[in-house]
Amino acid sequence: EVTNKASSERPDAYIRVRLLDKQGGIVRDKRQFIGGGPFAPGESRSFTIIFSDPGEKVAKAIPAIEPGR
Repeated sequence: EVTNKASSERPDAYIRVRLLDKQGGIVRDKRQFIGGGPFAPGESRSFTIIFSDPGEKVAKAIPAIEPGR
């Protein structure tokens, strides 16, 4: 689940999930469009992002909301 922590709506937002190893290095990085209309401030949405074979090095996942480009 990801929450829009910005003070404004994000009409063309994307979710980015980075999988990190124990040292903080990026193991995998994936970006996906957020559908369902404008993403309001404070609103939370659940997502499923599948990484094929993320490897055994993954220590944590960091989700973030990014503006569309």
